[in-house]
Amino acid sequence: MSHLSTHEREQIMILLAQRKSRRKIAKILGRHISTICSEIRTNSVRGVYSAEKATHKAYVRRHFAKKTLKKIRVNDELEYYIRKKIKDDRSPEMTA
Repeated sequence: MSHLSTHEREQIMILLAQRKSRRKIAKILGRHISTICSEIRTNSVRGVYSAEKATHKAYVRRHFAKKTLKKIRVNDELEYYIRKKIKDDRSPEMTA
């Protein structure tokens, strides 16, 4: 999923409130429909999409993703193990 701006998230929230379809929202924002559907599915809270909460959830995910990468970088053995498994065509889930 590509990163959406706060403004785009606000537009999604407004257009959903106006009962616009996801396809129409994608067209208005110039985004692919899968980006819009994924955004709404991933960042809704109890079935309700809020631009503010969506931005916060996306920020938290990116923040913790960076911390996970830092753990790998400072541990040479772990980094070697992960790189080796990736080269052996193992999925991230299997490697984890």
